[in-house]
Amino acid sequence: MTSTEIVGSAPGIASAGGVEVRFTPSSLDVLTELLLDAGRRRVFDALLHMGAWWPDRSRAGATVVLEPRVGGLFFESGDDGCGTLLGRVARLLMPEEFAIEGSFGLDQPVCALWTVRVDATGPQATTLRGRYRAFGAFDDTVRAEVAAAWKARYAALVHYLAA
Repeated sequence: MTSTEIVGSAPGIASAGGVEVRFTPSSLDVLTELLLDAGRRRVFDALLHMGAWWPDRSRAGATVVLEPRVGGLFFESGDDGCGTLLGRVARLLMPEEFAIEGSFGLDQPVCALWTVRVDATGPQATTLRGRYRAFGAFDDTVRAEVAAAWKARYAALVHYLAA
């Protein structure tokens, strides 16, 4: 659903066009549940060491860093000091839950939250429940790309834990 409104020109502005305002409400909700053959603490530690397994890099040679504290940054950094802020730690309750707010590298205005809950289901078995929720002007192509990216991220985590 798109709502468009044309607002008339302000006094003293020589323009017949006006200002066009568009609002396109759209959201994403990616839910993931994994049963992992690893202890809860090991899974949580792996999540906090994202630089070791996070598959996304916008530039060759960039590193991914997560500062594991409330307010800590989640970012991609290059050797030249350039990089991308992916998010900020909004909640950290070790070893069971964390949340990161941010754009996660999307190149458009977006408000997103990734939450992860890690529960022990046995001595060497852990259930990970992840949820990525975002609000922005997403079309079907972006939705499909984001869903594929989260699938690849969780697959990279599983591969890292199996190594």
